[in-house]
Amino acid sequence: MATLIIFLFSVLSSLLWGSSAQTSVIIFNSSRSISMTSTIFYLNSSQPSTWSNDHSINQTVDFSDGSRARLVLSRDPITCGFFCTETCNSYLFSVVVRGESKIRTPQVSFPGLVWSANRDYPVGENATLKLTRHEGLVLRDSDDTKVWSTNISGNSVMGMNITDSGNLVLFNDEGAMVWQSFDHPADSLCIGQSLHEGQKLIASAPGANWSHGSYYATFTSSAGFAAFIEAGQPLMYFQLVPNQSPRNSGKTNYTIFERGYGLVVKSGNLQAQAGSLVIYFPLDSYFQHIRLDSDGQLRIYQYRTGDEWRVLSDLVAEKLGECQYPRRCGDYGVCREAQCSCPEGKDGMQYFKQTQVQLPELGCSRITPLSCKPSLDQHRLLEVENVTYFNLIDSDAAFPGYKDIDGCKQACLQNCSCSAVFFKYESNASNGHCYLPSEILSIRGGKMPNYNFTSTAFIKVQIPYMAPSPLPIEGPTSGVSPPSPPSKNRLNLVAIIAGSSAGALVIVCLLIIFYFVNLRKNTVEDEGEDYIKQMAGVPMRFSYENLRVATEDFKEKLDMQSHGEEAVRMIRIAAWCLQDDHTRRPLMSVVVKVLEGVMEVDPNIIYRFSNAMAPPSVADDPISTAPQASVLSAPR
Repeated sequence: MATLIIFLFSVLSSLLWGSSAQTSVIIFNSSRSISMTSTIFYLNSSQPSTWSNDHSINQTVDFSDGSRARLVLSRDPITCGFFCTETCNSYLFSVVVRGESKIRTPQVSFPGLVWSANRDYPVGENATLKLTRHEGLVLRDSDDTKVWSTNISGNSVMGMNITDSGNLVLFNDEGAMVWQSFDHPADSLCIGQSLHEGQKLIASAPGANWSHGSYYATFTSSAGFAAFIEAGQPLMYFQLVPNQSPRNSGKTNYTIFERGYGLVVKSGNLQAQAGSLVIYFPLDSYFQHIRLDSDGQLRIYQYRTGDEWRVLSDLVAEKLGECQYPRRCGDYGVCREAQCSCPEGKDGMQYFKQTQVQLPELGCSRITPLSCKPSLDQHRLLEVENVTYFNLIDSDAAFPGYKDIDGCKQACLQNCSCSAVFFKYESNASNGHCYLPSEILSIRGGKMPNYNFTSTAFIKVQIPYMAPSPLPIEGPTSGVSPPSPPSKNRLNLVAIIAGSSAGALVIVCLLIIFYFVNLRKNTVEDEGEDYIKQMAGVPMRFSYENLRVATEDFKEKLDMQSHGEEAVRMIRIAAWCLQDDHTRRPLMSVVVKVLEGVMEVDPNIIYRFSNAMAPPSVADDPISTAPQASVLSAPR
């Protein structure tokens, strides 16, 4: 009788799931857990229903890249069981399609892995998988920790089946489905598999790490199918939606991967599709699926019997180009025709440098980091021409209330966390969309393909050589003392400015002397002058005529109006050289490099000079006490 019941279930399953000639009932051997695999397994009290992840599973598939699959169910080329890669220290309970691959990279893991149950919690050797009547499948690690289950409370399980589309199914006594892997997508959609409202495809992290990465794709009735990167907030970089979506909810709205049509988004009676595919016959001679890879690419893979895995389509690149990927050229990198560079402004100054010169795809970094202290006045917006940003395809991500470029720019300058301004409009520049990202990923050159908008881009940069305002004088770190009188604070500030200005004037004089020494070297000198120049300690002499020519008849005025920026820079250098802590003072070689423009002034200068020399009227103030000679002459 039991044999007759099993036979009837086998016939019913064949009708329901298209079982081929390979379908057979599992035959058990008392000495081993499995002697052969099948497309269907029936739960029966007289049959073992536990699989141990060890050599007791004698049906394995070893791949040339070191991956391995220990089989629980099999419908060639589709298998279900324990899967591992490389050193095989950890395993996933997975659905895997056989077939070799030469396209595996750190961004492209084994393409045959189409579904897994425990990506965030891999198990080791001796883990167990058990099929139960009331819980369905239960996966436990070697220490008996429960890692995953199908959680089918309220239903009864009779068996499980693997279909020719890669769907793992649990069914009840009547042969009706009670659970399927297609309802729990990982990072892939197989042929016939749908993505419904709120469901996600989540890419794995790069490398051999199966945990969740930063890219995901989802379906909503309002936005259709869309792909995002998590970078502090979700940023959309791909969207597939019917042109006139009715935005209604229900079962009529979903995304499906269809044979011959590729990825299809259906919204009511409307639909949009991407990645149309060729149909091969017989249908069971090939397998196709679409996967969101760890680099954010939406690739369609195909395996044909006797062949290897191939990439048929890259949906994002086909629609929007390679430069649409958020990290194609790294942070701050500019992608033009798949080539990476750093942003360049209209002013001709260099604000960014490549992270690694030999690897431009790793992105760029700021030469001068942004700082919001002591005020936001130290920033300006650098216009970068003929670029746009991948996230501009998502109008819902724009900041509300800013419809023109001027308002958008002011909003960024007044917001410390804003790193750039991207503004787009279609026909009216006064009615656009403002984007203020706090983190800048890859910037794409040129216009956005298949989108009809105009955009402008500005990156916030630190104003070069902008000196921060003097910091307020803090009280003592211990004890309680009354605050200093305002008049003394003002006198101290005067002393600081006076001392800094004096230092700046000294440096300016040194620069003038350095300039004329070089000028002198290029002129013909008489023998007496040569003799004097060779004498140590004798100052250089300049004629009135030389000075008049060098200053263009003394027409240049060395005042704050015409040389304000240079003067402020000199004051900062002087203050740097007068730091109380001598270890914070720059070496002379460093000062020379700063003057040459090779290095920047230390942005963390302390404007409290307890050793600064002060006028006698404030000599009784501790901050203005004249320093000892040893203090001023400390090592620099």
